[in-house]
This record gives sequence, C-alpha cells and structure tokens, in this order.
Amino acid sequence: MKRFILSLFIMATFATNLFSEEDSQILKDLPKLLGINNAGKEFWFSIPPCYEENTNPDSFVKIFVTSLANTKVTLEVPSIGYVQNKTTIADDVIEFNIGSEVAQCFIYKGSEQSPVPEKVYEKRAVHVYSNDPIVVYVVVRYQATSDGFLAIPVASLGTEYIVSSYPDMVVMYSSSKAFPSITTITAPFDNTRVNFTLGGAIAGQTAGGMKPGETKEFIMQSGDVLVFMSKGPIGIEPDLSGSKVISDKPIAVVSGNHCANIPTTNRWCDYICEMEIPTYTWGKNYHVARTINRKFSQIVRLYAKEANTKIFRDGKNLGVIKKSGGVLGEGFFEMRINNVNGIPRDALFSGDKPIGITFYNPGIEEDNSTNGNSDPFQMVITPVDQYQNDVVFCTPAVKGGVGFSENYINIIYEAMSDGSMPNELEFGSFFNGKIVWKKLKDLPSEHHNTFFVDVDSAKYGVVTLKLEKDGVYKLKSPKRLACYSYGYDYCDSYGYPTSSAYKDLMVKDSVKPQPSYYIDANGDVSGEVVDMPEDEKYRANLADLFLIPEKSINYKLEYDKFIPGTDRKVKWNLKVIDKSKKANALLLFNDRCGNDTVLVFNYTPTGLSDTKNQHPISIIPNPADKFIEISIDETSIEEGIDYSIIDVSGKIIINGKYENKTFKIDVSNLAIGEYMLLINSKSKSISKKLLISR
Repeated sequence: MKRFILSLFIMATFATNLFSEEDSQILKDLPKLLGINNAGKEFWFSIPPCYEENTNPDSFVKIFVTSLANTKVTLEVPSIGYVQNKTTIADDVIEFNIGSEVAQCFIYKGSEQSPVPEKVYEKRAVHVYSNDPIVVYVVVRYQATSDGFLAIPVASLGTEYIVSSYPDMVVMYSSSKAFPSITTITAPFDNTRVNFTLGGAIAGQTAGGMKPGETKEFIMQSGDVLVFMSKGPIGIEPDLSGSKVISDKPIAVVSGNHCANIPTTNRWCDYICEMEIPTYTWGKNYHVARTINRKFSQIVRLYAKEANTKIFRDGKNLGVIKKSGGVLGEGFFEMRINNVNGIPRDALFSGDKPIGITFYNPGIEEDNSTNGNSDPFQMVITPVDQYQNDVVFCTPAVKGGVGFSENYINIIYEAMSDGSMPNELEFGSFFNGKIVWKKLKDLPSEHHNTFFVDVDSAKYGVVTLKLEKDGVYKLKSPKRLACYSYGYDYCDSYGYPTSSAYKDLMVKDSVKPQPSYYIDANGDVSGEVVDMPEDEKYRANLADLFLIPEKSINYKLEYDKFIPGTDRKVKWNLKVIDKSKKANALLLFNDRCGNDTVLVFNYTPTGLSDTKNQHPISIIPNPADKFIEISIDETSIEEGIDYSIIDVSGKIIINGKYENKTFKIDVSNLAIGEYMLLINSKSKSISKKLLISR
C-alpha cells in the first residue's frame, strides 16, 4: 500500500450540504421573506384597463418594491421599449410611477365605446425583475378611482386558475355605457398554450362572442398578454367570473372590472382588480374579516377546485358547488356575511375539498352616504394553510405620493389555547432608519374579535389597526398569521392581501432539493440541483434558487432558465467576481412545497493565505493496490469527521471518515481524471483538487 504525506494549506474553503452544528443555525435564522411566498426575482403581469373620464396626467400606476437587500430592480414593457432601473434600499421601499398608456395594453373608455374582443397583445406585459428577492405591490391610482394587488412572482405562478371578477351593471346604465368584467392573462414563457373556458352569467358572453361553456385556445410567447372583456344583451349582467384558465406553462392572471357597482344595484362604481392565485395553492379553511366603518357587510364569492364540493360557514352547511368553474349558482356562490340583525361580521368559510374565496367591498350608496370615504374593491383571501410568521408591507403613499386618508390592516392570528393574543405577536414601524417593535396587544385597535369555530383544534382571532401615517411596517409572531391591507378616501378605495405564501397544497412533498457541485481551484462552483423524491406523484418540483442577500458577497449566481413547478433539474454555477477579494455565498434552493436546501461557500484568495503547497494533490496509484492513504498535516481538523471525493460533474464518488489524520481511499473506484477532496469539520470545511493519473 502506498502512503502519501503532504502538508495541506488552504487556498479556498467551502462547506457542503452536510452542515456542521453552527451551519444548521443558518436555516433557522433565514428571513422568512425568502420562503415560498410573494417574494421573488421576477414578476410578469398586466393591468386591466381602468376607468378614465378623460386621459389625465395624474392617472398613474404605482409599483412599490421592497427588499431585504440593496438590489437593482428593472421595470420594462418590451413592446414599447419602456425601461426604468432603480436600486432598493434594504428594509425600505422604492416606487415606480408609470402612466396608464404604459401600464395597460390599451386605453378603454366604457362610457364611449363597446367592449374590445379578446386578443393577444404581443410583448405588452409589465416585467419587473431584480438580482435579489423583492416584494412587489401594484396600486392603480387614477382620478376618482383606484385599487391594487399584491404581485405573485414567476416562481409561484400556476397553470390553472378560476377567474373571480364582477359583472357589468348594464341593467342600471344605458346601452351606450359598458363597464365590463375584465381578465388579463400574461405568459412569462415562450410557446405557452392557454385554454379559456367562459363561465359567468348564463346568457352572457365575451366581447368576441364566446358563450358560457365554450373554450378557446391561444398560443402565447413570453411577455404576451391575452385580454378578455365581457359583453351581454340589455337585461343581462355579463361576467367573466367562474371562467377557467388552463395552460401548459405557468401564467399570471389579473381580473377585475372597468368600473364595478358592488352589488350591481348599489351605485357609485369604482375600478377593481386582483391578481388571481393558482388553484394548487387553495386550501379548505378561510377566515374572512369585516371591513371597518361600513353599515352593510362585505360580499364573498366562493369557487371549487373540484366538482361537488360542500361549502360551510362557521361549521354550518351552505350547499354544494356542483362544478369546478362555470356560471353563478353552479360553478360558484355569492353571498353577504351578516349576522341575524344584518350587521357585518367575521366568519370562517370551509370546504370538504379545496376552495377559493374572493372578497368584495360594497359601494357606499347603501350606507346612505353620497360623499363618504370608501368605494368598491376586491381582494383574494388566503387559506389558513398559507399563513406565515413574518410580514413586511407598506402603505400606498409611503414615499409622499397621492395617498388615502384612511389606511387599515386586518390581522388574522393564531391565538393561544385560551383564545388570547400571543404575547410575542409584535408590530414594527420604521423610524429614522430603525424598526421600533411594540406588542400588538398593547396597540389601540378598531376591531378585535375571536372566530367562533376552531381550525384543526387551533383558535384564531382578528384585530384591525388604523395606520396613522404612511410608512413601512413589519409583523412577526411565533404562531401563524395573515394580513390584509385596505384603505378609503373620498369616492376611492383599495384592498389586497398584505402578504401570502404559495405552497403547493396538492402534493405531499417533504423531501428537500438535492444539489451536487464541483469547485475549481479558483473558487468557482458549477453544479446541478435535482428536486426529490423520484416519484413524481409526491414531488412538487423546483420553485427557485438564489443567493441570500446580505449573506452573500463577491459571488455571482447564474443558472439555466427553467419552468417553476414543471422542471426538477437545473444546472447552476457560482463565479467569484473579484478573485483578489474574499467571497461568501449562501445559496438557497427550494421546491414548490417550501422544502429548502442551503449551501455555504467561502473563498479566500491566494494573496490572503499561506502560498506554500498550493498545487493539487497528484496521485499515481500502484495498479496492485486497491487502497491508498493520504495524510493531512492540519492540526485544526478534528478526528472522525466526514470527507467526500466528488467528480467534475458534482457527483459524490466516495464518502468516508477522516481518522488519525489519514484518508483511506479506494482508488479502484477512481478513474484517471480530476476530482475534488472535500473535508467537513466543525471548525472549518476545506477543499483540495485531486488528480489521479497512471
């Protein structure tokens, strides 16, 4: 047996996915903003055309962006060559202001023209992307009309949606006015096949003549937008709600109404819009909280992922939704949430199968107010299974723009066993660049209530805060919570989920993605990540991979383009940007069920370490020997630690134990070529190139 003695000095140090105890703490300390939620590096969407009496220079769309890091953000609309670049400030908000002619595929004036037939608008979507994960809020703020939505990143988009909009109230207005139900469908990927099946009202139709139950197919390219508008004869309230959208690649869907009366007999219409959540994220339990300062209750629309789904309110059976998508009464339900005296209330809605719920704030005429604050808005409701522990959000005028005189947040929280609010549930606001935390239970509230029915033996409560000033805020809790932002002004309003998770609730995947990699002598890393398990019935597939902000310095991540939720393998590489400086990388991989794997890499350039013995370990084994021993003169390496030998593809060839400062290697398994020896210690992790020749 041959024995090789060398003194190993470390030029670059790395940690593998076999963590030391210290490294495992990283997973616990990762910001919750970096999970399977509304944070991402890429967003595609399109704004449904908003009501404008006249084209007004004060009509704009505000796109708010917040991040944990200082990162470059680009907003573009490809077909018109529109581009803006800005850089975020960590834990703060930046904004993009874009006019209606940029944000929308076209300008539509319902008081002057008929609904526009369905059509694909090439490369007309709004595209927002960044180097690090960001959160994006969209607020449409036109003259005397507004609404907004929380944008969903590409990593969380789906291939099945059921539209929730609101009908055109042509019954109330003359035939010369059309305020249609609208849906925009955006394709992030080329050659996307989209099928649209109309739901809505039995006698309604689309502007292009589609009837309920009919399906049309479209082929879309990246950045294309498909726009549908409802249309119907006099006496019919046409609607796109209940329409089903199915695609072969992830798409973004935003639905609303050009100017909706809610309900249709209640005057003083307002623009409404919301980004639909894909059906793979739907759950069985939803808390719906009342809005503040309204005499009459909100309206909800309930949809079913599967046919013949039973619906319950506070445990009482409301009926069965017969179809997944379709017309009102069969494909979805609509109802108000009042107590026996007709007063607004909070409620828990449930289904025996996955359901989706959209919330509608009514107009103010029914409150006998012609000049009060509030107006219609719509917002999607988050299922209990998607609740989170940490939330970051901002108000729509955080940077001094045109805001709303009243801003509120409804906080749904998991309570203690006795129904009380957790003592550790805290509300944070930024002041002079620092966050000030206060216990939520110590803050004055507009409304506080406990839900009547438990969910999985857990009690839940709701508290409503009035935000006295525009700003950036945070919430954190040891237990789960959900939040909804909404606000009022004179004949104006907005509402959307403050934050949400988008885990795949249809797949029981508990296995982390499995990365493999090869590290060269210059600190650059090339690898592949494969989502597990092998059985696709129990695999959610990859969602995203990214460097964790503020923990990664002087490394650049590149990877092949892939389709989230569809692809399970992605090739990636890390490159040291400046070889003369130290580099650190925390690289996170996650799948659509929220299973995470983190790799830690550290690089030290030659000039910052001992320059002796920087050459690779070169071995010429004796053909008669099956094993060789390599001894390492490295006093800081503990006994009994792990080591691995990895080939150039990143595949682990040998795993073993380092004992008596010796590596005993079975060379019969090693072909001639280049390998990497990785040593995993509690105090450090090191690597060295290994060359086998004959």
